[in-house]
Amino acid sequence: MVATTTRQNAAPDWAAIVIVILSVTAFAVAQGLTFPLISLALEARGVAGRLIGLNAATYAAGAIVSVLTIDRLTARVRGNRLIVAALFGCSIGLAAFAMTDSLPIWFIARFAIGFCASLISILLSRQASAWACLRSRYWSCSSAHDVPTEHFGTMSIAGSSYL
Repeated sequence: MVATTTRQNAAPDWAAIVIVILSVTAFAVAQGLTFPLISLALEARGVAGRLIGLNAATYAAGAIVSVLTIDRLTARVRGNRLIVAALFGCSIGLAAFAMTDSLPIWFIARFAIGFCASLISILLSRQASAWACLRSRYWSCSSAHDVPTEHFGTMSIAGSSYL
């Protein structure tokens, strides 16, 4: 038997909404603030311009690695758990900048932030597309109870469902 839903009991998924808001905030901080601030902090410490540029490039390297590994990651771990792990990864990376002046650790932290922020961006983009598609199909149905509830919140990258 297939469970169905109606417009009256289709309540918003508040946990998913909170994760989306936190994820967008983490992505904005990770990308928008760290680029100039970390470079300025390195310059204030007297780090050579080439090393500052190389450090900035490690963010992009982390993003590239996340794009190359996301299929394998989502095949093993649900996307909602990946997003939460990536949020923690961004937090740990940002904390590393405050806790140490070690340049090698700053390179690792910058790579980790690039990796985690890219995962957040990719997973949220995919999920937002899935939500929009399912919502438009749901509201365009001739009868609201034609859409099984099992299809809400599940979409896949590499065949695994998430959120």
